[in-house]
Amino acid sequence: EPPEPPPLGAPSPAAARTNEPITAVATLDSGSGLAAADFCISYDTALLTCTGVKVSAGMESVDGVCIETNPNFDGGQVKFTFICAKGFADGAELVTVTFQPKKEGAVTLTPTVT
Repeated sequence: EPPEPPPLGAPSPAAARTNEPITAVATLDSGSGLAAADFCISYDTALLTCTGVKVSAGMESVDGVCIETNPNFDGGQVKFTFICAKGFADGAELVTVTFQPKKEGAVTLTPTVT
């Protein structure tokens, strides 16, 4: 059987243009019941420079949820840890990632759960 796809989504934004920063939002599907996971969003360093990772405002106020972002996000991977002791059932925007394109091209972001 193929493994279950991660309940994390990171829709790839439109094609990169060098004069426009790109924002991607990592989302969690509803009904996952997720208690804890390490997430990673991979990107192409030849095309993008990651300039920031921010926990979505709505998640900072959710009782019992903790999201820790990794400050080292410039090597092609944006990593963050999600913890919710009682299991998180709702769909949510977890983190917002900002990129600065180095050149024009199609952007592919690959979310994984580690």
